[in-house]
Amino acid sequence: MPAQLPRPSRVLFVTRELLHEGEYGSGAYVLALLRQFEANHWPVEIVLLAPMPASEHLWQAVPAAYARLAKLAVYRGFRVGSTAVQVTSLKAWALRALRRLNSRLPRAIRQALRSWRSSARVLSPGDNRLSTWHARATPDEVSFVRMRWTSFRPDVVIANYAWLSQVLTSAPGLPPSLTMLLTHDLVHQRVADYRRLGLASDHDGWTAGTESASLRQAEVLLAIQELDAERLRAMAPEREVICVPMPAHSRRSRVRQEPGRCLFVGSQADHNVLGLRWFIEQVWPLLQAQAPWAKLYVCGAVCRAFQHATPGIIWRDVLDDLGDEYGAAQVCLLPLLTGSGLKIKLVEALGYGRTVVSTGYGLQGVEWLVGQAALLAETPAAFAAAVTRVLTDGELRQRLEAGACLHAATSLAPETTFRSLIQRVQRHADPALASQTAAP
Repeated sequence: MPAQLPRPSRVLFVTRELLHEGEYGSGAYVLALLRQFEANHWPVEIVLLAPMPASEHLWQAVPAAYARLAKLAVYRGFRVGSTAVQVTSLKAWALRALRRLNSRLPRAIRQALRSWRSSARVLSPGDNRLSTWHARATPDEVSFVRMRWTSFRPDVVIANYAWLSQVLTSAPGLPPSLTMLLTHDLVHQRVADYRRLGLASDHDGWTAGTESASLRQAEVLLAIQELDAERLRAMAPEREVICVPMPAHSRRSRVRQEPGRCLFVGSQADHNVLGLRWFIEQVWPLLQAQAPWAKLYVCGAVCRAFQHATPGIIWRDVLDDLGDEYGAAQVCLLPLLTGSGLKIKLVEALGYGRTVVSTGYGLQGVEWLVGQAALLAETPAAFAAAVTRVLTDGELRQRLEAGACLHAATSLAPETTFRSLIQRVQRHADPALASQTAAP
């Protein structure tokens, strides 16, 4: 009797944001996950909750990739072409209209309008009001998710980030679905790291206890790297944890490497700004003394946090395609001083077969890459020396590049990184197939 083929699984994905692939690493990670679902021919519906803050953002553009990969259900709104229009607050829409007329209004009315705007401002996430992109789901949003849950009848429901975990709480009448939480990283760990460095965090209310309670709302926790997976198992020992790394895609560039060319890619997130500032102020002078021909190319929104006047540094800002930048680079840099999760810029560099020099934070969960595709350096002197080695030792660089290509094609290939997740969903969606697979 021929083996039974798994039936397509239906996925309901709940999120508060749809990031473009080049904006933040989390957006690239979510798109990689959705593309894997598409490769498996799994129907996906994205439930898009209110943008943050709701009083300012009344609509958000839908990146073309999401529109191609999934249906879209918009909370308190609708989709028009590439835009998701959300009527999150009639008061906010009225305010937006009045602002356009503000300069023509009498002074007394303008003062009254400012008072009204002040009263319309939303409070902190702890007050369960919409204020930031990481706000918890409101009761109305939870009801909307349950409505889509009932209509779409998914095999699996995935919440994007821990602060949306309450949408996973089952209720009478909901179809039986496997609930999963896409964690990305450890929120309370990020808060602690930011506090250690004297940085403000958007998640200051999050503690290990807060996060543990959120984790327990899901049946399965999805970790982006093994170190996070171990910590999640300790925080929620009664929950199943699956490690789902960001996959690497082996790519070739049209351009050749340029001697001395270094590359940093990053968003304007605080940890990228802090790490790049540390590199420029403490590492770059040492590197210029050891390799005066070296050039640093910086790509991404992180450029906007700096005054572009440092000799030897070229600022590219956001680019639609980074292929030429990775192709021309001899070494990619991850001078990060904080952070958890798996660094997407690391995975991208491996996909292009490029050597990486990184601090320990940049290699969390993939420490086995050290000596095979990456060099580890924690101090300014060690970092400058490691970069100089890569730039001057062609044999070392070629060996590490070969290791990067190997890991991109094997241990970090999509069929490897997503295997456990796909098998887990298939076992839930088709118990007969699961028992068939388990039979001797």
